[in-house]
Amino acid sequence: MWLVLVALRTSGLAVSPLGDIEAADSRTNAGVDCISTYRKLFDFSLPGERVIILCTSGNPIAQAVIAGLRKDIKVQQEMNLHNIPTMYEIARYIEGKIRQILEQDRTWLQQDGIYGSS
Repeated sequence: MWLVLVALRTSGLAVSPLGDIEAADSRTNAGVDCISTYRKLFDFSLPGERVIILCTSGNPIAQAVIAGLRKDIKVQQEMNLHNIPTMYEIARYIEGKIRQILEQDRTWLQQDGIYGSS
């Protein structure tokens, strides 16, 4: 059994002296007129085989990546978080999903000044 903790943005990770692992992202920057709730911790573990916890910023790009990772598991895609053999390959797989979303939405992200230059 192995463990993967991947932070898609700022997050806190801690390992206790007993080996317990805690992950959290409590950073927020919402004003009184901007009340939104987004999950930031996601468990993609496969009991008895691997523990995969993703810590995200909760932004729309992260939410789209999480949706893609879940879909790949649900439809038993040839490559998904439950069948990739190494941590390195899992990190590259997640990176690919992030790049896919950024490329897919590049025009809108640039238009809104979120990604790249206009």
